[in-house]
Amino acid sequence: MDYFERILEIVASYESLGVRSLADGTKLTGHVPHVAPQAWFQQVYPALDQFEIERLEESVGIKFPQVFVDFLKRANGLYLFSGHLYICGVRKNFSRSIEAAWQPFSIFTPNIDERPRGAKPAFLFVGGYESDGSQLYIDTSDLSVCRCSARSAKPLHKWASFEMMLESEVRRLATHFDSQGRLLDPKRPTTP
Repeated sequence: MDYFERILEIVASYESLGVRSLADGTKLTGHVPHVAPQAWFQQVYPALDQFEIERLEESVGIKFPQVFVDFLKRANGLYLFSGHLYICGVRKNFSRSIEAAWQPFSIFTPNIDERPRGAKPAFLFVGGYESDGSQLYIDTSDLSVCRCSARSAKPLHKWASFEMMLESEVRRLATHFDSQGRLLDPKRPTTP
């Protein structure tokens, strides 16, 4: 079992709260009405194909490392623990329907529209944390992953690889929530 399958096991542990599969392949796990009436605790978006990934790379203007290409072939982003961790993807639908609301955060925003100060050309911004607005980027020169603030690319935390970051962060965040998707200690920061 690889890192992605282990992450999906943690996502599946909230299936007792409900599961919904959307027509586009998005899987919503863990209905959490205490967050909002239509909120879901975990969201896994459907994979991209090679052509979609190549178009996305061209649009962003950064060659994606193979580890992120492999991730996108399994999921076009994630929205986990009610947004306490997310991985960006490409938004495919901009309609105002309720189903269109469940899409990944756009990878264009942190890489093009709101790129943090000091971001080197080798930095591919791939996700972040809603709780404090911090972002995650892959340094394509060495494949390490860093967390930085929304305004500055100065590293606040560093992991050796994308896989290590994602699995360790999902495992760490799982300890912050109960089986109903509620924070165990709202005063305890959910960022690393």
